[in-house]
Amino acid sequence: MGDIQEHAPGAASFDTLEHKIVPIVFVPGVMGTRLFLDDGPNWDPDSAGFARWLVASRFDIVRRLNCDFPGFPLRDLSAKVIADLDARPILALHASTSIPPGTSTTRNEFFEKRGWGKVVWSFYDAILLSLEIGLNTDEKGSVLHPVFVHGYDWRTTNRDSGKDLHNTVKKILSEVKGAQQVIVVTHSMGGLVTRSALLDGMLDKVAGVVHTVQPSCGAAVAYRRFQTGANFILDSPQQGASLLDWIPAIGLSEIMGITPLDYAATQSGLRGPLELLPSNDYPDVFLRLELDGLATDNREISQGASSTRFSDLYDVYLLDQPPGLMHDISDLEDFLNTDVSKADLQRLRVNVEKARQFHQRFADPSKDNAHPRTFSVFGSTKRTDSSFDALSKDIILPLNRVTQDQDGDGTVPRASAEFRHARPKTTLLPSRPVEHAGCFQSTDFLNDVLGCVRRLIPFAKG
Repeated sequence: MGDIQEHAPGAASFDTLEHKIVPIVFVPGVMGTRLFLDDGPNWDPDSAGFARWLVASRFDIVRRLNCDFPGFPLRDLSAKVIADLDARPILALHASTSIPPGTSTTRNEFFEKRGWGKVVWSFYDAILLSLEIGLNTDEKGSVLHPVFVHGYDWRTTNRDSGKDLHNTVKKILSEVKGAQQVIVVTHSMGGLVTRSALLDGMLDKVAGVVHTVQPSCGAAVAYRRFQTGANFILDSPQQGASLLDWIPAIGLSEIMGITPLDYAATQSGLRGPLELLPSNDYPDVFLRLELDGLATDNREISQGASSTRFSDLYDVYLLDQPPGLMHDISDLEDFLNTDVSKADLQRLRVNVEKARQFHQRFADPSKDNAHPRTFSVFGSTKRTDSSFDALSKDIILPLNRVTQDQDGDGTVPRASAEFRHARPKTTLLPSRPVEHAGCFQSTDFLNDVLGCVRRLIPFAKG
């Protein structure tokens, strides 16, 4: 358990939600927004049609996940959302008291406008329902803190998604009468989207931010999979998982690519996910390697102490062979056995360079890289990638080169989720034994998030 650190919120009273309108905006993580993709199956894990991804060729997966391929968030409420709305009369009351009299808007259209149809409901039902019901307890159905969702195309750069988030917040503040600022709650990569939006002018519209399991400076697993593929042994569900957890885990590994080359091809067009690679701000050693005949690690490279050939960690990523992310497929035999092309790897090279530029903005010492009122809520005790040993000569069994420990949520190490390099410092809550994608299935974790939002509401203008 981590120590509670009080830096950001100040000394205001946290015992009241106050009688002012403060919308809550939830920003999901990578792969958490349902996407319409023309000419084939949508990205919609809630639908039965999602199984078509499991039988698609690598060529088609790469083509469809390339963010140059048209796509946009779905808006319609899925059957899963409607069923949850039906099961909670309080939500119908919230809609009826918030829809102006005399309008023809239905309850479903009301929540559709809030963006609830944009996210994968099986991931995010618990957090949205918890925020909406937990923050609006008036028996008359008064909604002082309406919960909105910002769905976005997670394939594209987080800077573009951040600009879209800023537009969403401006639209909410223009339409919700009496609202002057919002509170943002993020999951995983949604934290990078939000922080980018804050750098691009959204700061004065936000009273505070609650980050959950944010890979603030990346995650070791995002690098490791380039060396091992989305390996099912390393990426298998946590101890105690049910069969229902194993099936989607196997399917997602197949989609991402179970070999290093297939994984590199899939990632090549995913600008947002490539920004989850560990950045130069990564506080711990996650990579040991040899450069210029000498053993070194990512921290020495980031600090410019190891080699005159490498200005930072991204120069390593751009190497044409391991420990770089690129692969040499010039051999004819390789071409005959893979759907991966030279164009895929060239696209990967370009987008890794763009990831470097994205993170350089956060590293600018002249600018804050966090909202002055920020909470970080995170998980621990789950088996999580911590380091990859490229010094090892065991190239036959690359799994032996991977170290996993219990200091993370299964995806994001605590070192990154704690947001240690935040300026100004964030407020850290004690860690919870939760899994990354399923963190909102924990009642304690949900209560932590609710508590943070309640503490931020008094700071909102109104």
